[in-house]
Amino acid sequence: MTNRVSFLIDGFNLYHSICDAIRDRKKPVGKWLNVHALCKNYLYLFGKNAAIQDMYYFSALATHTGNLEAPIRQQALIEAIESTGVKVILGKFKKKWTMCKAGCGKAGWGYEEKETDVNIAITLLEQLMTDSSDTMVIISGDTDLASVVRAAKRLFPQKRVAVGFPYKRANKELRQIAHYSFKIDASYYEKFVFPDVVQLPNSTTISKPTGW
Repeated sequence: MTNRVSFLIDGFNLYHSICDAIRDRKKPVGKWLNVHALCKNYLYLFGKNAAIQDMYYFSALATHTGNLEAPIRQQALIEAIESTGVKVILGKFKKKWTMCKAGCGKAGWGYEEKETDVNIAITLLEQLMTDSSDTMVIISGDTDLASVVRAAKRLFPQKRVAVGFPYKRANKELRQIAHYSFKIDASYYEKFVFPDVVQLPNSTTISKPTGW
């Protein structure tokens, strides 16, 4: 019997992992990442009968930064990712009053990514409720996702939930509660990049953003 495997990719958790890999490896490679190829590389972990059912990529356009190029680069990546059959689900950034993360005691307005965790949770549970997948693989190290992993295990004991930790994003709590877990090697961010020019299904092309 086929083990239908679906991947749920936390786009910003993965992006910040790629930035860490770029700094550590001193190679400016990885942001133009083919997430479908990356995830497919780990399919063997789920048995010889494993087959990809669906892939979802969750993110939000960073239109709040003042950097006009940032959302343009993101949109290019999203179009490249969608061309591989990955389903993209976008959240948003919301303005929020926050304290200084460096502990300086100051406060000010900042922006927080919203909806991604909820979108991942809803998609995971929907896949299991409709019996669309047998194994769900979360690509993230965000501990906020622990609650949906626990719920999935409780409500669907016949299904499996795995976690793939992006480079430097391993999380003890998620590792303990998931049925399986694995770490993504930083070198794979370089190995599984898109070509400089990607042909889209409508026969148009899109180019890798400058600096990526």
